[in-house]
Amino acid sequence: MYNLAEFFKHRSKIKILSCRNEVARARVASNPSTPVDILMKLSADEYEYSFVRRCVAENLSTPVEILKILSTDKDSVVREYVDLNPNWSSRVYDI
Repeated sequence: MYNLAEFFKHRSKIKILSCRNEVARARVASNPSTPVDILMKLSADEYEYSFVRRCVAENLSTPVEILKILSTDKDSVVREYVDLNPNWSSRVYDI
């Protein structure tokens, strides 16, 4: 049987990712409750100087795998936020 809650959850994810409003996407990107799959998609935001990617890099719930991708971002501010994220810092010190 199809789960109605899952249907609405999936539908809202599509809305978030297709939203043209950068501020709305950035709010989702900075929310610590945002699921990892959404953070991954938002980390690939297409704008050159992306406020959205900056928010993903700054989000304390962003996993190291995504931070690793953002650590090579074309936007120097995104890279700086990655360096400031405690998840990335702890990864660096664990080496």
